[in-house]
Amino acid sequence: MDQDKLRRMIAIREAYNSKQLTIDEARERVRKEVGEVSPEEFAGEGRS
Repeated sequence: MDQDKLRRMIAIREAYNSKQLTIDEARERVRKEVGEVSPEEFAGEGRS
């Protein structure tokens, strides 16, 4: 997975966990900022 995507996902998760975002806001940010992530990409397949 692209390191920038990973950093964005973590930042969104932390904002949600600290009650700065609702679940709907977090989902929308993931859609806009991260986009699609395949299961293989999420699992780290194809890492060099």
